[in-house]
Amino acid sequence: MEAEDEELADWLAGQGSYAASRLAGLPSRAAFRLRVEELTAATSGRPVPLRVDPHAGHGFGSTRAQRAELTADMFAFLTHELGRAGYL
Repeated sequence: MEAEDEELADWLAGQGSYAASRLAGLPSRAAFRLRVEELTAATSGRPVPLRVDPHAGHGFGSTRAQRAELTADMFAFLTHELGRAGYL
């Protein structure tokens, strides 16, 4: 059983090294926040829609209802930004 434990320990150490190397390539929180601030400044203070749907797929897996909700959200945002809030 000790051999299995050593094997497992080696495997886990390898996974940790791999994960650390992959995470090192990701932007830090500070870099991410700076990029968000740059993008915010580039929009001239206009709102940018951000829609999060944890149950959505990558387009092909979306249900008809999810696609309809996305379309409705896009049209609602556009009508609001175009000054047609009365149509909502």
